[in-house]
Amino acid sequence: MLSTKKYNDEFVFEITPEMFVNKTEVSSYAKCQLINIFTERDILKRSGSIKVETFKKLMKKINESVFSFDCV
Repeated sequence: MLSTKKYNDEFVFEITPEMFVNKTEVSSYAKCQLINIFTERDILKRSGSIKVETFKKLMKKINESVFSFDCV
């Protein structure tokens, strides 16, 4: 899920305009703690696409947020 709001700093990944294949005008924040089922078409249709290097960094952040967060 992408948002223009930065909430829960430990769970967000900022995607700046230049990280998109087709630049946008504003930064977005991926909510890394939310898991949802979607199709590739949903992503491309709504938000465009991000660069491969950005996608790899985003996947790393999602894995850290979901599977490595120490809940005390």
